[in-house]
Order: sequence, then C-alpha cells, then structure tokens
Amino acid sequence: YKASQKTCFELINKLGDYDYWVAKTFILLADNYVALKDIFQAKSTLQSIIGNYKGNDEILPTAKAKLAQLNTTTTKEN
Repeated sequence: YKASQKTCFELINKLGDYDYWVAKTFILLADNYVALKDIFQAKSTLQSIIGNYKGNDEILPTAKAKLAQLNTTTTKEN
C-alpha cells in the first residue's frame, strides 16, 4: 500500500488538469489509508473530495458511500 500511495501522489501531481482522474486517485488513496488502518486520513480524504469535486458523475456518490461505510464501521467498533 505504501508503494501505491507514492504512485497516487505522483499521478495527482501529473494529472492536475484532469479533475475526474485526480478525484479517482484520491478515492484509491482513501482505500489505501483504510487498508493501512489510518481511518482519520481516509475520512479526511473522502471529505475533501465531497467538499471540492464539481463533476457530475459517479465520483461524489462513490466518495459519500465510502465515507458513510467508514462512519458506520467506526461507530460499530466504538
């Protein structure tokens, strides 16, 4: 997952003009944070997408669903 994170950050820097692909990469990055048990960072990443992405495609519903799932999971664990 660490190597994937590095690649994600490289892609984000290279694809700055392609909002859709940057957002998709951030969703992948959030998945990586979950796998690494960094739930705070995963939630922050998803919240950033939800607050800033302007597209009208599957990005926002995907980010919202993943955030809701994380919130449900962390609530059950507490």
